[in-house]
Amino acid sequence: MSDEPFTPNGKKAEWRMIDDEFNTMEPGQIVTYEQLTAVLGKDVKTNRGAFYRFAKEMRRRGKTLTCIPNQGYMVVFPVDMEKRIYKHSKRGENITVRLVEEASHTPRESLTDEQRRRLNDEETILGRFATSWRSFRRKYNPHKDDSQRRNDEAALASRGDGGAAEA
Repeated sequence: MSDEPFTPNGKKAEWRMIDDEFNTMEPGQIVTYEQLTAVLGKDVKTNRGAFYRFAKEMRRRGKTLTCIPNQGYMVVFPVDMEKRIYKHSKRGENITVRLVEEASHTPRESLTDEQRRRLNDEETILGRFATSWRSFRRKYNPHKDDSQRRNDEAALASRGDGGAAEA
């Protein structure tokens, strides 16, 4: 291991070794764990840091890798990226809404003033983010047709809270 920070352990950074071998991957092509292990000379399943850096470089080139369980990684087809991005953004939205709900129901009596202030600040920030996210999704969500979007907006308006209690 090198004593200098940010220098490779060998002649070349491990992620660059992977990049040299697999940078021309095309959508649908799979790189197996065995292939990655052969390039690095060590089990990639126990230390994926070099692979994650390679994946980051691939994203910068417009190619996203996804895990294929028990096989390795595959370059995602561009047509599948929209679904993938929507799925992950929806998951992030759900987590954010859940965190707002948890924060709003957290008993503050046993917290210090500093902890209470931080929790209140986080609740405010996450609440604004969740509200903006829901509003944006209702307005621009390509996965809902207009009638479904209108029904959602009518349901929120009839509740009178603008969706603030929505989980």
